[in-house]
Amino acid sequence: MELTSTAFLVTLIGVTALAMLAALLLWNRVPGPDRARWPARVLMLGLCQLTAICVVAT
Repeated sequence: MELTSTAFLVTLIGVTALAMLAALLLWNRVPGPDRARWPARVLMLGLCQLTAICVVAT
């Protein structure tokens, strides 16, 4: 699988969709007080952004 192949692009699109779905489903299920929740939520948003940027870059 090369960096410019169609299979790699489709895989990245799938990972992006899964990251977005996971963020939507897990947003209110992060345990702990509010101060402990925001880092996990920021990481979820960061993963969504990172995968989206990878799709655009590919």
